[in-house]
Amino acid sequence: MMEKIFSALLTIGSITAGAQAQNFEGRALQTTASPQGVSALLPSETSTSEARDYALSFSEAAPRRHYQYRSTSASAYAGTLELGFVSADRNGRIEFLGSFGTLVSPTIYLGGGLGFDGYFSRPHRDAFWMLPLFVNLRATLPTSSVVKPFFDIKPGYSLGLTHSGLHGLYLSISGGIAINRFTMSLGYGYQEFNSSKYFDKYWGSSGGLSLKFGVLL
Repeated sequence: MMEKIFSALLTIGSITAGAQAQNFEGRALQTTASPQGVSALLPSETSTSEARDYALSFSEAAPRRHYQYRSTSASAYAGTLELGFVSADRNGRIEFLGSFGTLVSPTIYLGGGLGFDGYFSRPHRDAFWMLPLFVNLRATLPTSSVVKPFFDIKPGYSLGLTHSGLHGLYLSISGGIAINRFTMSLGYGYQEFNSSKYFDKYWGSSGGLSLKFGVLL
């Protein structure tokens, strides 16, 4: 009788132990697989992940700075308009000059243009007009301020616009300053006069101090 009772107790204990072992194994598998998206990271790994997420959210929330880089290259086209006065020995003149060209570098301008020059003879008050055609070269000294010194030269040739039939070499040399888009310069203006009208050859010249005001296009 005692042997039967002992065998029954042993059988019940083994069944209970097996059930507990299966329950523990099932919990271990659930923890490893993490079907519910539960993180299985270690405490150190969890803190590192949280710090990374916080830094990412902070960088996204912070205002972003947009940097604009201005090109140092020169614009494709440029030009000048000038009004000038030249004081000469015999003939004073007023000049309207226009030039159009390009900036071959941020400080060097190369172009060409034409103008209308009105000459006024002091003794007789006779007036005549000429059309100068010229090449224009201007070099600007780069500065950090709005005031920029420059040197300008305009060599060319003038044609007579009136019955005088005059023509000849034209030259304008000046130096001045540019403030934003406005210019002022002092220099020297020279003009040759050649004429063969009515078979009478004539040659003369006029040169003097020049004062010009202009605007950059």
